[in-house]
Amino acid sequence: MAGSPLNGESIRAFLALPLSQVFYVEVGYVLNQLRPKGYEVRWVDPAQVHVTLHFFGSVPAPTVPKIAEFLRPLFSRSKAPALALKGVGCFPDNRRARVIWMGLAGDCAAVMQLQASVAEILSGAGFPSEDREFKIHATIGRAKKDRGIVFAAPDSLRAWSSEIQRIEHAVLYRSRLTPGGPRYETLETFPFAR
Repeated sequence: MAGSPLNGESIRAFLALPLSQVFYVEVGYVLNQLRPKGYEVRWVDPAQVHVTLHFFGSVPAPTVPKIAEFLRPLFSRSKAPALALKGVGCFPDNRRARVIWMGLAGDCAAVMQLQASVAEILSGAGFPSEDREFKIHATIGRAKKDRGIVFAAPDSLRAWSSEIQRIEHAVLYRSRLTPGGPRYETLETFPFAR
């Protein structure tokens, strides 16, 4: 297990596909196009951009090995998805955007199925799923205002896409909240089937 040893504390944890490892330059390009626009947004560090498959919230640290035990067989038999970044948008809408995201293309159906399998396995193990529908995306910014902001992605970014890259593994992360934004620490890595 990477990072510092875990003891009896509770930690914030989530499972994700780490896009930054193959799309670091592309994410940086998109953020460099958006930052000068003056939006009241906390932009994500390109090194932390990911697709969340499951958000655990606060869990007792000693359960992390059990979570890994439940999930490892699924990833070891699942093919690594090939994805591309595609376009920029926001949730819930352009008039009150709270989350700015990059879309994805490629093996999205496989990622959707993977997320459903993760949710089923974890639910059976006693870890509840989020109520909202899973929408495949990578968050790149969050509005500083609670009510959201007016957001319009430039035409050049709405139509933009990257080359397809294979995502070799998923990661169970610990999220540490800091004044400068969340910082992620790898707890477990789950390689896809070769």
